[in-house]
Amino acid sequence: MSELVTNALQATQDAGLASPLTIYLHANDAWLRVGVGDALRQPPDQHPHDLTADHGRGLQIVAALSHDWGTYHPAHGGKIVYALIPVGS
Repeated sequence: MSELVTNALQATQDAGLASPLTIYLHANDAWLRVGVGDALRQPPDQHPHDLTADHGRGLQIVAALSHDWGTYHPAHGGKIVYALIPVGS
């Protein structure tokens, strides 16, 4: 969750927006779905990073820890970046 929130905050600040973020949590016996919504339509930018850098690995961490992740655009605008995490045994 923290990686998704950090990415959304940085992207909206870089775009000069002061819009709020929305955090979504949905769970059942098998899955936890976390999502972060912001006002931007652009998907998160994945780019190579320097191994010694102190940032730039967020989406790699999300991909490694989740079963699936992605972006979708709700009817009210903006985007939601989500991660689907297995919780069942």
